[in-house]
Amino acid sequence: MKRKIFRILLVSIMMAMILPVSLSATAFSEDTVTEDLNFDSINAVMEKIDAIGEVTVYAGNRIKDARSAYDELTDSQKELVENFIILTDAETAIADLYAAVSNTDHTAIYEATGQYIAELGTPSVGSVGGEWMVLSLTRSGRDCPDGYYENVVAFVNENINDKGQLHRAKSTENSRVILALTSAGYDVTNVDGHNLLCGLSDMNYLKRQGINGPIWALIALDSYGYEIPQNNNEETQATRETIISYLLEKQFSDGGWALAGNVADPDITGMAIQALAPYYHSNPDVEVAVERALECLSSIQYENGSFGSVDGICAESCAQVIVALTALGIDPETDDRFVKNGISVVDALCMFSVEEGGFEHIPYSGFNGMATEQGQYALTAYFRYLEGKTFLYDMTDVTIFTDDDTADDDVVVDEDPIVDEDEIVDEVPVVDESPIVDEDQVVDEEIGVTETVDAAVSEEDSAALEDTASTEMEEPSDVTLEIPESIPFTEDTFMDVQKKDWHYESVKYVYENNLMQGTDNGFEPDSKMTRAMLVTVLYRMATPENMVATYHFSDVPEGQWYTDAIIWAAENNVVSGVGENQFAPEAEITREQMALMIYRYAKKCGVDVSGSGNLDKFADANEISDWALDAMKWANSVDLINGTSDTMLSPKHTATRAQVATILLRFCSIMTQ
Repeated sequence: MKRKIFRILLVSIMMAMILPVSLSATAFSEDTVTEDLNFDSINAVMEKIDAIGEVTVYAGNRIKDARSAYDELTDSQKELVENFIILTDAETAIADLYAAVSNTDHTAIYEATGQYIAELGTPSVGSVGGEWMVLSLTRSGRDCPDGYYENVVAFVNENINDKGQLHRAKSTENSRVILALTSAGYDVTNVDGHNLLCGLSDMNYLKRQGINGPIWALIALDSYGYEIPQNNNEETQATRETIISYLLEKQFSDGGWALAGNVADPDITGMAIQALAPYYHSNPDVEVAVERALECLSSIQYENGSFGSVDGICAESCAQVIVALTALGIDPETDDRFVKNGISVVDALCMFSVEEGGFEHIPYSGFNGMATEQGQYALTAYFRYLEGKTFLYDMTDVTIFTDDDTADDDVVVDEDPIVDEDEIVDEVPVVDESPIVDEDQVVDEEIGVTETVDAAVSEEDSAALEDTASTEMEEPSDVTLEIPESIPFTEDTFMDVQKKDWHYESVKYVYENNLMQGTDNGFEPDSKMTRAMLVTVLYRMATPENMVATYHFSDVPEGQWYTDAIIWAAENNVVSGVGENQFAPEAEITREQMALMIYRYAKKCGVDVSGSGNLDKFADANEISDWALDAMKWANSVDLINGTSDTMLSPKHTATRAQVATILLRFCSIMTQ
């Protein structure tokens, strides 16, 4: 306030001094004075400079934004920017940081992380601590840990169905296991009598995960030139041609790909390039698509050389780009398109490394298992490229063992897995199926609420809420992950959602993917979420077609903004009302109601909802309604719903729109794993 008052006084004095002269000058106009002394523009620049904060290697975009805004001012306006020295000092400081990062010892990080993973013991079967751990070891020349194959056999026998699918909705389960077994030299066509390739033969099944399924199916099939088994339904037979065509059709106008919307995501774009890379030189359409994708990736790379997804800059995004570039024979360390301010994407990945080996997911979040595995196999892809070896997922250099002996004794691997990049002569010779981060490492504020449920749904009615139908669901039908087209989001989209807000990225995500929209007053992040609002969000995610309108509730009239959504939810057993043929659409949704709706929807989509969090640490766990207990345990186990404090879960409290936006972002992450 003092600063603004000082400026007003200063300008008043200046105007008093120059006004008589200016009035007599033929070239002077009132518009000139107004433009030169526009306080709004000056204040906006000063706020951007103040927002730079501590100068770290991650502050580049804020510094660039402040500099661009300052350069747009007139000379007279620039003289009134009192904190300009902060900007110039920040520019000097970050230049020094960039120089230090560009000299990172990649080999040391590669070696330390490889050793850390090698000492972890026997991998399980799963997206963390499983197949990507195996892949990072075997493709860097280390042995597949003892006991892993036995774990795979047990997992396959427990989960495989008569179609050869390891999961009823996620083909990436087959793809991931195929890649790991192939890298270790095991026969994927005979895992205790089961052919895992059969699970990749149905195109409709592959598409249940959007483009994620086809991407990883193609990578797995091409890892060893596997033939695709015949599918019982000829109309849905998957072929390499149909998969490639599908991926090309899904490319956005900006050249990239994403699981939802129409704005490129670097993780999925990198994965799509990895899948299409083997066809780059033989298929002209693929070549054009890949070139567009490379331009897209280059354009969305951050000032510090990194890439980012829904959580902002992260190690996994950098990893996917590195693997993609090496698949095409592009050096990710030296190619000018992927070096910003002297920092390559390899340098950027190494910024996330932690002492003793491993990587963190996002800045200052600490060690993360998923980031560690993806970071290590990305460095493996990079060093394989430097050595002139086959691409990470081109496993034609592996000998597949087909009898009953131990496979990895006969796998063709390198004697020395570590290489000094400085001594390599220049020669030019999926990754977790989910690009989304480990939920344990999300650093949004605690999802907490304080207000109790609206009186529209009383305590007496609580026994009827949402549990009037069994939580046992039939097999998935028409519900799949098909998030609608995205809408561009800028800092000006909602005046009540600013970049500094803890919920900014969550609101941005749900808005861009058309899951939540604004109100007449902005986004209203602190307003309460109603039951109708959440059902509408799930309806938008499902995008059902050819729905027959059957009215289930007397308080849901025809033609309301929520009518179709509630009809769909009731038809698909996602909701069942509050009793007496009522739904209470305008009632504020409680945390336990929200958990049950999302739980049922997830189960309908084939998501594994068997997780069960330990709620004993919460003093109010006994307040959870019986009908919501399983849902709350699952939601807590996957970090969708945490405590409002260390000891309180608040199941009957309501949630704000900002809190629900954050939960939805996390839920979409789970849906794609």
